[in-house]
Amino acid sequence: MKNPLRDGGVLDRAMPYCQLVLSAGLLIGGLELRRRGGSGLWAVGAGVLMALACYAIHQQVRSRRRR
Repeated sequence: MKNPLRDGGVLDRAMPYCQLVLSAGLLIGGLELRRRGGSGLWAVGAGVLMALACYAIHQQVRSRRRR
């Protein structure tokens, strides 16, 4: 059985997608907090995390095409 934790393994490839899902949840929560009068920094931080997750997915897909 292959090690799923190695570079390029199953978990290594799935991590950016998990990050995208979690940051989307954080963004929804941040927008809800902002709507109720809370700080808008939660939504901004979640937006930055989503942008980083999309960039990581883009890099991963691009590197797979080069092989």
